[in-house]
Amino acid sequence: MQQIAPTGVHITGGFQGWQPGTTPMTSVGEGIYTYTTILPSGTYQEYKFVNGTTWLEAENLPEECSLNNNRFFTVPEADSIFPVVCYGMCGPCPEPEMVEVTFRVDMSEETVSAQGVHLLGSFNDFDPAATPMTDGGDGIYTTTLTLEEFDEIQYVFVNGNTLTGAEIVPAACADGEGYRTLTVPGIDLMLPVVCFGSCEPCVPPPTVNVTFQVEMSNDTVSAEGIHLAGSFQGWNPAVTMMSPVGDSIYAITLILESGTHHTFKYINGITFDKQEQVPPACGEDDTFGGYNRYLDVPLTDTVLAPVCFGACTGCVAPADIEVTFRVDMSNEEVSPQGVHLAGSFNGWDTQAALMMPANDGEYEYTAMLVAGEYYEYKFVNGDTTAGYEQVPEACSINGNRFITVASENMMLEVVCFGTCSACIPPLPVEITFSVDMSNEIVSEEGVFLAGSFNDFSATATPMLAEDFGIYSVTLTLPAGTHQTFKYLNGASFDFEEAVPAACGEDDNFGGYNRFVDVPAENTLLPAACFGSCEGCMRSQIIELTTGWNSLSSFRQPDQENLDALMEQIANELIILQNLTGSYVTGSGTNTLVAWNSSTGYSIKVNEDVSLNITGIKVQDKSLTLEEGWNLIPVLSSEPIMVDALFGEAAESLIIAKDVAGSGVFWPEFNINTLQTMMPGKAYLVKVNVAVTITFP
Repeated sequence: MQQIAPTGVHITGGFQGWQPGTTPMTSVGEGIYTYTTILPSGTYQEYKFVNGTTWLEAENLPEECSLNNNRFFTVPEADSIFPVVCYGMCGPCPEPEMVEVTFRVDMSEETVSAQGVHLLGSFNDFDPAATPMTDGGDGIYTTTLTLEEFDEIQYVFVNGNTLTGAEIVPAACADGEGYRTLTVPGIDLMLPVVCFGSCEPCVPPPTVNVTFQVEMSNDTVSAEGIHLAGSFQGWNPAVTMMSPVGDSIYAITLILESGTHHTFKYINGITFDKQEQVPPACGEDDTFGGYNRYLDVPLTDTVLAPVCFGACTGCVAPADIEVTFRVDMSNEEVSPQGVHLAGSFNGWDTQAALMMPANDGEYEYTAMLVAGEYYEYKFVNGDTTAGYEQVPEACSINGNRFITVASENMMLEVVCFGTCSACIPPLPVEITFSVDMSNEIVSEEGVFLAGSFNDFSATATPMLAEDFGIYSVTLTLPAGTHQTFKYLNGASFDFEEAVPAACGEDDNFGGYNRFVDVPAENTLLPAACFGSCEGCMRSQIIELTTGWNSLSSFRQPDQENLDALMEQIANELIILQNLTGSYVTGSGTNTLVAWNSSTGYSIKVNEDVSLNITGIKVQDKSLTLEEGWNLIPVLSSEPIMVDALFGEAAESLIIAKDVAGSGVFWPEFNINTLQTMMPGKAYLVKVNVAVTITFP
């Protein structure tokens, strides 16, 4: 949402001398401003909007709807009202974002009404009973509202559900009407806790001394010392150092507020790489796939009992236990570097624990681990982190497998690499890959599919052309496997599509691959547009006005038959013609035979109408002009400057002009009122010798 400048909104352009502050626009409500002027029909105009009166306040425009960073148009023959566009954008303004705002009030110094606590404000018509708040158990009442970004709101808290219970807001934090105020931001917001009827938090509760203790007898203490990190000190692993107090116990005493809830863990060093792995039995979810210790601070000074680093109880003498890890690689292509085991017990070294082949594609490794200890691990196909298995959430913590070592030797169940259970042999199924190339100029080398199933070869899997710009290929793949892939417009990764993040996964090269989890039955994948998550927009919509118009297309229609193509405007069409023939609906007159995207046309209609030409982009963008007059199309989807199009061919050009307008490009006399050739239109061009031009 644009904040309107105090000096108002203006328009500037060639029609008023590019003076940014002299032509104000009129507000018509709902943030919309208009300006009406009289201009000569057929003239080309550039303009832009200014939020204020100086060039520093002028809009900056996207390239897809601007020339010279200006909006542009050719003045039509009839009075026109242009569609509303958003300031600085090509189309209408997007709907405003809705954000969640959490309001919080501390009622610890109040006797709360039996009717509870409510929030009153401009968002609920100042109804004192409409928006109840919830007690979090500590006297803090909260409620979360979904509000429109940048809205200005007023509000107060209410003790009860009538106006008599409304707080009296101090002048220091109230507006002229006695309300608290808020400008809703563009992101979710949790407002600070304030005391009821105050601008500040309530007086804090009493503090107590809490002594934390951890035993390190089963661990080698880092030269950087033992530290405590938690919610009470901003989770900094390096600032709260603990002191040795004997018997391998480290302790520290902190002053904390009674009644508060805190989470924490111990650090063997000064980074979270050396944090303890808190067992789930004595932790609470840390939202990062692990667990934190926790404490509800009591009312009196407290000394916490020592716990063993990474355990729920005190330390016990470690016992070495044989643990045999087993993985089934029968559904994988095993790396020449073999299969390894990496985990917290070997510093996550991907080369330290080479697993030995057992039978039927199984691999084993036996490690000596400490009884009662908690470990995390994963299998590695190869000897680098790139070969890590992806462990499903159902059997992982922090994305890793995990184990608490028993008091006797253990042989773990065989699991399939990257799954929670034993392997199931994959069934071969046929997967048909399809890509829509309607909006691309297809390489002479063709279209290719590269993916994990062909070692991402740029040339191994050519795709076959079908109708309507679709290319496809069918592969036989193992059901249940995860495959990544992308399409190439040519036989090289220099021509790979840029897969959007919304439908891709990281390709480890700064981009994204498409992906598919191969189902158990033959499947035809939807045809996505090259470089897009969705199908192609294959239409070129051309607006025709009553009377004569010029006409061309940069798309080759799926349906070239003129009767079928012109059926959509049969009631409005009077005649379609070019320099060699004509077509009249229903009269039997058709010397044009079929639509030809390599020529331009003149068309006459009896009322305003839209013509939709659906098909692939014209692949050959070169035109050979014959000596004399030619009626040429515009084979580019973007406007093109006429002098740039002809370039060196300008020596052969006598004149280029609008078919249904007054624009002229006449190099001999240095005249150029045509300026820009627009998609969907056609132009008369006279040359003194045959010449070829190419559209971008």
